Amino acid sequence: MNKRPLNGADAGADAAALRSAPGSSAVSGSLTVSAPGKVILFGEHAVVYGKRAVAASVGLRTTAVSRADASAVRLVLPDVCLDHSWPLERIRECIAGLVQGASGVEAAAAAAVSGATNAPTASAPESSRPDQAAAKPTKKRRGASGTTVPRRSSRASKPTTPGVDSAPALPHAPASLPAGLVDQLSSLLPDGCSGPAKQSVLAFFTLYALICRGRFGIEVQMESKLPVGAGLGSSASFSVCASATLLLHSGLVQLGDAGAGQTASFSNSQLEVINAWAFLSEKVIHGNPSGIDNSLCTYGGARSYTKTDGMRELKGQAFKAFDFVLTDTNVAKNTKAEVEKVRVRREAHPHIMDPLLNAVQAIADGCIAGCEKHVNGKLSHAELQTQMGILIDMNHAILEAFGVSHPMLEKIRELSAKHGFKSKLTDSDGSRTAAFQASLAAAGCRSFRAQVGCAGVDAIIGE
Repeated sequence: MNKRPLNGADAGADAAALRSAPGSSAVSGSLTVSAPGKVILFGEHAVVYGKRAVAASVGLRTTAVSRADASAVRLVLPDVCLDHSWPLERIRECIAGLVQGASGVEAAAAAAVSGATNAPTASAPESSRPDQAAAKPTKKRRGASGTTVPRRSSRASKPTTPGVDSAPALPHAPASLPAGLVDQLSSLLPDGCSGPAKQSVLAFFTLYALICRGRFGIEVQMESKLPVGAGLGSSASFSVCASATLLLHSGLVQLGDAGAGQTASFSNSQLEVINAWAFLSEKVIHGNPSGIDNSLCTYGGARSYTKTDGMRELKGQAFKAFDFVLTDTNVAKNTKAEVEKVRVRREAHPHIMDPLLNAVQAIADGCIAGCEKHVNGKLSHAELQTQMGILIDMNHAILEAFGVSHPMLEKIRELSAKHGFKSKLTDSDGSRTAAFQASLAAAGCRSFRAQVGCAGVDAIIGE
């Protein structure tokens, strides 16, 4: 594919500017970023019709280990069988035209967000869009073993020249993908790579082009405990890790005083920035995502969602009272086809389907109410577990009535009952859980024991 500059910019001049004014990463040494996956607990399919869904982060995490590179960008993604290196010169030529006023990017420029602490963050904002952040000049400090991490400073920052020769203050992602950007980046796709690998490369380089602008090279190795394509947010977890990694290396998001080897959390304003760029990455992968997945992978915890109210954080730690066994049936799924089944059935039987859709919302509301009672001491752990098990059974029965179950799912329910569990809900009885997972394996399924409602994205400065 022929490379073409965006917005009519002169590619040769822009590439020359990139060559003559390279920058450097704001982080020397290694950086590790980690983000969880997500799971929808209640409300699947009904959420399409404006009903409430309850979803949470899941403790199967994606981990990105990165360090600056002087001459190349290297991506190592074992989960999609990719290990490829691109010379920095080639990338700069490809993105020439983006770096001088790419559509929607310069207009969104704001000051770099700083001030993360190691303390737990306050409740995250409900919106997945970032708010305007105040400008805060920064300086760097020297960490252990030569690691450099940005930190806050009260001194004025050094004036910089707009363009590619300096790190522009761009915490805000553009509201939409710049026209032609993904097509232009397609020339970087390695020959013979798989569909998931292509999506990963295009999503990563979209963020790299707009955030880093070819100012420095980077090596990123990203691996995940999340199965790809299983509805557990593997792409969103990837996007959050890529967003946080590139924002930290660019200096647009800056860690506080965490020492080498210490896990650093992000402030709410920083999480907004990371989430907005991750949402842009999800647009590359999915076209028109809801923003639920990347928000859960960014902020962690549990959230409810409706089309009218958007996302609302569920307070408390009730979900952490349980372990969950998440099961991958290894049966190919087609979400679009399943959604169509529900639509057709609803059109044919509205007087039956509408009450069922309302019942799904009542189940989601019951989950929220039960968790609130548990947090407030009005419901014991055993009582909450019993209530959740009943809700899970009812939720699945309604999904079966929707026509979206599968013989393998019914087999899993049968195995669950045999071992004393309700669907994917389990307790801390390790021996029963192990036996249940062994039965799932014998049935041809993969299973993952994980905590639900875990912490969101975090970062560790390497030693």
